[in-house]
Amino acid sequence: MTIQRLKGNPHAAHEAKSLKQEKVPVSKPYKVPLNGQVYELLTVFMDWISDHHLSKLKHEESGMDGEKALPTFASQRNDIQQKCVKLLPVMTEQLQWMPFVNAKLHEPFVKFIYWSLRQLDAGTQHSTMTSTLRRLGEDIFKGVVTKGLQDNSFEHSVESKPKTAAFFKSSSLPLRFLSTLIVLKTVTQGFLQPFLEVCSCSLFFRTCSVLLRGPKLDLHILEKLSIILQKLSKIKSNKKLFELFTVHLMLQEIQRTTHPEHAFLCINLNSTLFNLGLTKCNSLAASANP
Repeated sequence: MTIQRLKGNPHAAHEAKSLKQEKVPVSKPYKVPLNGQVYELLTVFMDWISDHHLSKLKHEESGMDGEKALPTFASQRNDIQQKCVKLLPVMTEQLQWMPFVNAKLHEPFVKFIYWSLRQLDAGTQHSTMTSTLRRLGEDIFKGVVTKGLQDNSFEHSVESKPKTAAFFKSSSLPLRFLSTLIVLKTVTQGFLQPFLEVCSCSLFFRTCSVLLRGPKLDLHILEKLSIILQKLSKIKSNKKLFELFTVHLMLQEIQRTTHPEHAFLCINLNSTLFNLGLTKCNSLAASANP
């Protein structure tokens, strides 16, 4: 009956046809900008939370003068850790969408993941997240490649070209370094050799050189970096890279000024310099990882 009415009224039929044509493009331009704005807003919050909350690590077991930590302090620490345990699986899933997000938003996203992992160092939550951490490490190391976002909500399905998100292999040095720290915390031994091969390049050693020159390099980051450099120093072809970017000289200076109470760092530094033929074997070098 409606069809007959439209046939009898050409003007109404034309209006109905126009409305039908206008339905398709309404949601198409709206959907992508909204998604982009949401991620931009979230990364602002992530930056804020990372810098002002997660990076303030609360792992001390005692207060001033050797007193035990207050119950409220322990409660706050446990609360933060529980939130990180809930968030990390969600964050890991969101890595699959990073190829569709502006690359400049990747760094605050990965930084949030890194500081969440650091919060878990003070607790015993890692054992309950083995699969999540393994997947997180693999995605950060290998990057994420998608076949394109397929949308069947329109009259004709739309599939974009394949997109990638590089983290560990990113051209952004801050993002690459944060990714390296995450890989060190999560990836299993089976990926060690490919990991070291990727690090054996001018870009990585140049980044190390810049970081080691920084006056306020965090001790924990320096310890993690010393692990990588110690393993890289056992690859003979890397000796010229240590020398090219004067990394060996900076390590010697750090070794000279590091307090003996930082035994872990001292061991790695001594072992690295020994592998490079810059020191004689001593008790610390001998006790380093083989």
